Amino acid sequence: MEITLLIGLIIFSYLLGNLSFARIIARKHKVDITQQGSGNPGATNTLRTLGGKAGVAVFLLDIMKGALPALFGVLVFGGYVGLEHGIILMGTSESYLALYLCGFAAVLGHAFPVVYQFKGGKGVASVFGMCIVAQPICTLIIFLICFLVMLLVKYMSVMSMIFVTLVIALQLCFMPHGASPIMYVVLALVWALTIFFHRSNIARLIKGEERKTDLLKYFKKKTSD
Repeated sequence: MEITLLIGLIIFSYLLGNLSFARIIARKHKVDITQQGSGNPGATNTLRTLGGKAGVAVFLLDIMKGALPALFGVLVFGGYVGLEHGIILMGTSESYLALYLCGFAAVLGHAFPVVYQFKGGKGVASVFGMCIVAQPICTLIIFLICFLVMLLVKYMSVMSMIFVTLVIALQLCFMPHGASPIMYVVLALVWALTIFFHRSNIARLIKGEERKTDLLKYFKKKTSD
């Protein structure tokens, strides 16, 4: 593995993660997203503040932030080698190591952006982007199941934590042959950081004070302001 190239990709991935699409889109609406609602510069707070269209835009762009670095990593360092059972995408140990390292760097860039004094979002959408490159079909299936559950229970934080837990478990179950221990450490860190970033949500859930998110309500909310 070309270490210099990998380090360069990791740095690029972190800097790409610094792009705060929630801040950018909110600024176009003359709003400081960090001063609205929860103050979190992410898709959920954008949804609640600016409505469905803006929230979906941030969500998709944040997915892209995690997906592009992961895709660059896997393609540059060996690519994919095939499918297992028709749905599990496989790569080389080096290509998947680069995928996870670059994807994780993008998540860190989103959560701890140097350009915003390390004050970022929770990174769930970027984790989604990383995992969809690693296992696209299974990741989408897990997301759709979690999304349907979220429509019923209306707790975005619960959906986020369950989703990340399941997709990380998926990655751990289908590591390529000869996988580096670093890959397991990176995925464990992704999961641990997700839970850590939701610690206030967990506390509110325990107290019964967590705010529900009715998606249909926010899509009906005016977005032309």
